[in-house]
Amino acid sequence: MKFSVLIPTFNRREVLARTLASVFAQEFPASEFEVIVVVDGSNDGTVEMLQGLSPQCGFQFISQANRGLPVARNVALEAAMGEYVLLLDDDIVCEPSLLRKHAEQHDLSENVVVFGSLPLHPDSPDCLVAEQWTTWWTRFQVRLERETGAGPSSEFWVAAGAPAVNRSVSRALLNSLGCCDESMHDCHEDWDLGIRLWKAGIRFHFQADAIAYHLYVKSDRAMVRQDGPLFARGEIALARKHPEYRPVSMLGKMGAGSWRHRMFVAAAVRLPFSVDPILRPLFLVCDALRTRRWFNRAGEHLLSYRSRLEIYREAVRATGSRRALRAEFGMRLPVLGYHHVGTPKPGTYPDLSVTAENFERQVRWLHRKGYRSVSSADWLRWRKDGTGLPEKPVWITFDDAYADIGEHALPVLKRYGFGATVFVVTGHVGGTNAWDEARGSAIHPLMTAEQLRYWAAQGIEFGAHSKTHPELPTVAVEAAAEELSGSRDELAALLGRDVTAFAYPYGRYDLAVRNLASEAFDLAVTTERGLNDLTTDPYLLRRSCVGLRDSVLDLECLLRWGMRPMRALRSKLRLRQRVTRAAALVGGGDRRTAA
Repeated sequence: MKFSVLIPTFNRREVLARTLASVFAQEFPASEFEVIVVVDGSNDGTVEMLQGLSPQCGFQFISQANRGLPVARNVALEAAMGEYVLLLDDDIVCEPSLLRKHAEQHDLSENVVVFGSLPLHPDSPDCLVAEQWTTWWTRFQVRLERETGAGPSSEFWVAAGAPAVNRSVSRALLNSLGCCDESMHDCHEDWDLGIRLWKAGIRFHFQADAIAYHLYVKSDRAMVRQDGPLFARGEIALARKHPEYRPVSMLGKMGAGSWRHRMFVAAAVRLPFSVDPILRPLFLVCDALRTRRWFNRAGEHLLSYRSRLEIYREAVRATGSRRALRAEFGMRLPVLGYHHVGTPKPGTYPDLSVTAENFERQVRWLHRKGYRSVSSADWLRWRKDGTGLPEKPVWITFDDAYADIGEHALPVLKRYGFGATVFVVTGHVGGTNAWDEARGSAIHPLMTAEQLRYWAAQGIEFGAHSKTHPELPTVAVEAAAEELSGSRDELAALLGRDVTAFAYPYGRYDLAVRNLASEAFDLAVTTERGLNDLTTDPYLLRRSCVGLRDSVLDLECLLRWGMRPMRALRSKLRLRQRVTRAAALVGGGDRRTAA
């Protein structure tokens, strides 16, 4: 037997009858497929309806107490006899060619998951809730077409986000993986299965002409008040089970996006009560007037707000508190970048220097405000499992490993209980900043090998900053690869420990350089301003460089927002003053000439 079609159901007799009729009508030999329905505690006459069916294909139904969707799918799999299983839900209406299209692809490829199209059925209720499925599926298809063949990350996205229904796979393979995780409790068990298939090395193939329609019958109330909390618990369970999912989860976006999004999240997790009873009447008005464009868009936004509010409120309950939710998913990491610390030398770039007095003032202020330093390993651990970061983290870094930081900066950090990461140009250890000297900079000595070993023993982390400090995007790929891997290996040999972090020289990179960094290191930092969150590419971490002109107020702005609004304001005011003075001089000259 080629296929076993597995359908779990709960209290959807009429919709299930339509689904089964479309499966029984397949253009596929009846002797080559069977249909297995698991009735998961239905009390609406589903069993009686199934008892009256006698299709030509193999058919059986199993009735059990309500135990949840994952259990129902597993029970169906245990009863299956086909070489492949096709997963469906009780609200999926199939094209007659569906099984044939799935079989064709399996005949061409081994060890593949085949999934087909899942558009909205035209008989679905005419409402905004049903329209949302069309919007989602359209966007999914666009992204699918854009990322086809884009590599393992694209495969992971498909595995984690493709619909679980209209998906076929080897029965033996599913049995070896244990099929659905019954602890997932009716949400995300399908995404969990997809990720486990991806981890097992199974490829995913989209068969666009294998079409099954989603007959959407849920109300807006069920979508918001029932599916929302289930989704939240599913997101948490999936992120905890599969660290790879954390950066793409909805909860992982808590600390990302615009300030409006973050304000929305902050409000959602603080609400002591549900505002859905207030928003729903407004939504129903928009739904009734959805043929008008403005009401349609407003209704879509309201439905999204209602769902997300319930998701975030449930996430707070599931994690235990607002603080616990933020600690696991919503942390934001400021990275401060320093170069020289000490008395500025003539010819030294102002944005690369901080006086010893100012540096200690800044570190003292950080300590007083409750900031605690983290390392690259701390950030990587948090990205993986959501633990280990302090309430107010800051990552302090130094580029180039100038000798003056060993005299003026690292002792101050140690005195206040802070750590740091120093990025070393390995080809110039014990020398001077030759790369900047050619540009007219003052000469600055660099740390010696002995100094590097001493401070490493004191708990300071060292990362690589290339061998010779070139602008990596301007050199040949082979040379750039040697700059990265060579500096890693040289520094590891010098210190006797692994080197996992890299800083791009001059902050310059392109896609090729970024990919080289991902092959050689666990993370890399740029000089692009901003804060880092769970969605930030670990090889394009944002970092704010601190210079001679930065005040404590500028530092606070960098830590809170990753930018210097006060400096920008001061620059605008100075520019306006210069323009005003220039205009006055021009005006005065014209009057004198006229006289």
